[in-house]
Amino acid sequence: MTFEQKQKLGEYERLLLEWNSRLRLTGFVTLDAIRRNLVLEPLSASRYFSLSSDPHPVVDLGSGNGSPGLIFAILNPDRPVYLIERRQKKMTFLLYAAGKLNLSNVHVLEDISMIRPLVSGNVVDVWSKAVSWEDLLKACTPLLPRFAPVRIRKFGEDSPSFTCSSTAVHGITFEEFSCSEKKSGLADFYVTEAILTSPDRL
Repeated sequence: MTFEQKQKLGEYERLLLEWNSRLRLTGFVTLDAIRRNLVLEPLSASRYFSLSSDPHPVVDLGSGNGSPGLIFAILNPDRPVYLIERRQKKMTFLLYAAGKLNLSNVHVLEDISMIRPLVSGNVVDVWSKAVSWEDLLKACTPLLPRFAPVRIRKFGEDSPSFTCSSTAVHGITFEEFSCSEKKSGLADFYVTEAILTSPDRL
């Protein structure tokens, strides 16, 4: 991670804390809680899934406070990141934060279907922290067969309630980051992954 990226992550934390005092963007109200849950988790997930070497667009569905999408955008400045958020006030925060952090690879959209004319390839990665599996399925189904596969990665260890070509639960730790607590033999958080390939498999 570069010095500039570390600066931007710190600036994101401060922006979120400031805006959260006026507009409820997260239930985490301290800098330490924001760092641990909204920054360190995406940082660790990015390294775990080797996002820096993956060229496919990233979609953060229900982006709200910008985690994980803005974190991924900071870490991967050449990779397009689409933040999907329907609430106007939260869209305002996302647009402001992306501008303040000079993230030219970030696009804030109201609906996930709006990515179709913007993405040149046929593979897309959808990430989410707050959206339920049922709502993720509703949002992602219209993307098929334009994008195949659609890879959904959701923070949390709850499995999807729908049939897909594969699912996996990944336990991830913060061990590579000196400012985090180390838990021997235990994951600090989980990411559940589901692959959607065609409508007839749903």
